[in-house]
Amino acid sequence: MASSVEDYYKTLGVTKNATDKEIQKAYRKLAHKYHPDSNKTKEAEEKFKKINEAYNVLKDPEKRKAYDQFGNQWERGGGYYSQDTSSWTGNEDILRSVFDSIFRANGFNNNGRTSFRGFRNFGGFSNMGGFSQPNSSMKGQNVEVELDISILDSYYGANKKVTVSDETGKKRKLDITIPKGVIEGQKIRLKGQGNSFGGGPRGDMLIKIHIVDDPDYSLNSYDIYKDLNITPWEAAFGADIEVETIDKKIQINIPKGTQSGKRFRLRGKGLKSKKKTGDFYFVSKIVIPDKLSREEVKLLKKWKEISSFKVR
Repeated sequence: MASSVEDYYKTLGVTKNATDKEIQKAYRKLAHKYHPDSNKTKEAEEKFKKINEAYNVLKDPEKRKAYDQFGNQWERGGGYYSQDTSSWTGNEDILRSVFDSIFRANGFNNNGRTSFRGFRNFGGFSNMGGFSQPNSSMKGQNVEVELDISILDSYYGANKKVTVSDETGKKRKLDITIPKGVIEGQKIRLKGQGNSFGGGPRGDMLIKIHIVDDPDYSLNSYDIYKDLNITPWEAAFGADIEVETIDKKIQINIPKGTQSGKRFRLRGKGLKSKKKTGDFYFVSKIVIPDKLSREEVKLLKKWKEISSFKVR
């Protein structure tokens, strides 16, 4: 067997007995190190081409077997392989991993997700051997950012300004329209506002909504909740009281014997979107005075003495 038989193994830095997993791991490491996006030296370009050529053979069981058997004449022995690597598609999972790490190394948003239109033109470059001209038709990277808003922003809708950095690090301000009824985790897509790759069309900007805590209201999907403080005597005897929702005041009836945690539902008064409408809930909370007068203490003690009520 000719000495050149082991060249591909040496290119990837593995032994002839290396497992598929070891070969894959070695390729991934070297592809990241020598990819022209992260290594601008001329030597890296040639090295990267050889790495891909080696991996293209060793990752395929039949090609690898022919290579081990026929050495530098393996292509003639196998009779089915072309040296043209310009159309090599490679392993998509590995390429995605390599591209992700390259994008991070070059300052792309970690939360972004790169759009790939296949790998025929490797990484958006028009020539596997030259890497000189980026594919200007390749859509750029989608970028995802989080935006904190209040429950009131979601209830009424709002306009916000967001400052983002593009692929060059340049900051730009975007005007965001928050629609009524947007909920936690929902994403707003701004087409063509993401990053550009090689001068091609920009990807999209995805605004992920995070609704921050509110001192007066809480939110569960489209339903809004608000604590309703009531006195012990209102809970015991019942009462008609005035309460305030987000946008107006209303009267509600507190029935006799109301306990803490009872929910009073206002149907259709929660968040409203084009697809769904939530409800508004008052949740009763019995509150006692911080300080009691002597008369109040005396009455409570008397109540305790005469009451047969068992809470436990």
